[in-house]
Amino acid sequence: MLCDDSAIAHYVGNAQTRGGDRAHDVMCFAGFAESNLLPSVAQWVWPTLGIVAPNKTHVNAAKENLKAAFTFLNGMLANQTFMVGERITYADITCALTLRSAYENVLAPEWRAAFPHVNRWFMTIVNQPGVKSVIGDVTLCVKVCSFRTPVNN
Repeated sequence: MLCDDSAIAHYVGNAQTRGGDRAHDVMCFAGFAESNLLPSVAQWVWPTLGIVAPNKTHVNAAKENLKAAFTFLNGMLANQTFMVGERITYADITCALTLRSAYENVLAPEWRAAFPHVNRWFMTIVNQPGVKSVIGDVTLCVKVCSFRTPVNN
């Protein structure tokens, strides 16, 4: 039984999306998305969507963690189009889709300016025909969204 996103993607993917002989690198980036990117995106984006109450300490930590992750990715992507190899892999898809809500809600132009290679890579991935056919258009944040009061159910 498959119940983990990475396991499912590996199973339904092909040699290209799995990374071929660099499948270990693809899985490493899937873990990076889940362990590093997602918690920071959630801590910064979710309060703007009213999913959780804003916590200034958590939001500031998330901003710093994303800045560190983007600095790492920006250096890596300065000389390559994709995260692993010469074609799109699950590494690109998982990281880009993990960052999507941040790009749409909190990563304003002034924040993104320091990371041109990450921005180029992100737009390349979300505009790939196979990705775009599933997620539709991505509209980049122009101004950081305000925090919303969580709705109690």
